[in-house]
Amino acid sequence: MKDTAVLSTAASTPAVALSTATWLGAHLPEALMFLTLIWTVMNIVALVYKFIKWVRK
Repeated sequence: MKDTAVLSTAASTPAVALSTATWLGAHLPEALMFLTLIWTVMNIVALVYKFIKWVRK
């Protein structure tokens, strides 16, 4: 007797891959924009930290 969980997982793999590709295709610009925002904020924080460190010398 075959395991039904394995069969259902194997059968749904293409559907999961397709839905993941569709989601990434639709939301990749927003994800990149969010990552760019995080990177920019981190750089601003680093610059402010360096400036404060320079002022306190």
